[in-house]
This record gives sequence, structure tokens and C-alpha cells, in this order.
Amino acid sequence: MKQTLKQLSGASPEAYLSPLTITLGDEFQAVYGDFSAVFPHMLEILQFLSPHKLRVALAYGELTTDINPKAALEMDGPAFNLARGCMEGLKKRQSTALLIDGLPEDRLPLINAACTLLANALNDWKPATLRIARGLQKGESAQSLSEMLGITPRAVHKNIATNYVRDILAAMDAINREVRGLTEEKGGRFT
Repeated sequence: MKQTLKQLSGASPEAYLSPLTITLGDEFQAVYGDFSAVFPHMLEILQFLSPHKLRVALAYGELTTDINPKAALEMDGPAFNLARGCMEGLKKRQSTALLIDGLPEDRLPLINAACTLLANALNDWKPATLRIARGLQKGESAQSLSEMLGITPRAVHKNIATNYVRDILAAMDAINREVRGLTEEKGGRFT
């Protein structure tokens, strides 16, 4: 897991102010400069973790310490406190959803309901579906995905249709736009 997190952090260093870092046991954290990398990274982490599920708690807010660019450790602030509260709530409910906090209260119910539906779908996907979804996000063709996965293009298209991959990706984009609109120019961070 440590190697996968390091690869993800290295593959898109611009997404992180502080990279994905294992904190204790199987928990890890990061500080994102913006929300746009969260869903692509979830797809890649889930490919690695499958068949295990992923529980994600994100919070937007201030940090009261300097950002550690080498590891997501030795930092503190409201963003970390809110994220920890979300994680504890997920654990208490035994949920493997994605929860966000720190955004305007009137927008959180809809955003979190959509994120929960997305996380539940993603947690049920097989590694091939996760790879197809990530490939589509990157602009890869069904033909190249079929060659990479060793399946027919028809099987790729069937996987996309059966698992509502394009709908899920559209929902991710919509959530991303909504969150970006709520957080632009506010100076907070996602943890």
C-alpha cells in the first residue's frame, strides 16, 4: 500500500500540497490543493485495494501549522479536525462511503448524498471496471483499454454499460465542479 500511495503522489505531485501518507494501520491522509484529484485517486487506490473497500473522509478548511510537503504528518487545523470527525462518523455507522465537511451547510446534504452513492458504487466495482473508468477519465479508447485488460472491446463496452461507468464519471465531474465553485479563492485546503 505504501508503494501505491507513493506512486500516486509521484504521478500527480501538482495535486498535493502534502502527499498521501500512511498515518496508522491502514489509514492514510494527504493535503490536496484542490478537489479535482480526489476521484481519480479514489479509482486508482480502489484498484489496488480490491476486493477491500475504501472509506474516505474529506474536509475543507484552514491549517494552523505549516504544510509539510514531504509527508502528511505534523500538521493541524480545522480541516484535519473536521476530516477526523467525518472518519469517526463513518466508522461508527460502519459505512464505506465518502463524506465531506467544511463546505457551506446548505450544500453539504446534497453533496454528501451524491458522494455516498458514488462511493458505494465504486466500492462494488471490480478492478477491471475501476481501470476502465480511470482510463475513460484519461481519454483512453475502448480499444486501448481492451488490449491493456486482455478483453474484447465489446466486453469493455458491456462493462461500461452494466456498471453505469459514464453516469458515475459524469456525477464525479458534477460534484467536482460544485465543490470547486464553493471553494475557489477561499484559501482553505482539503485533507
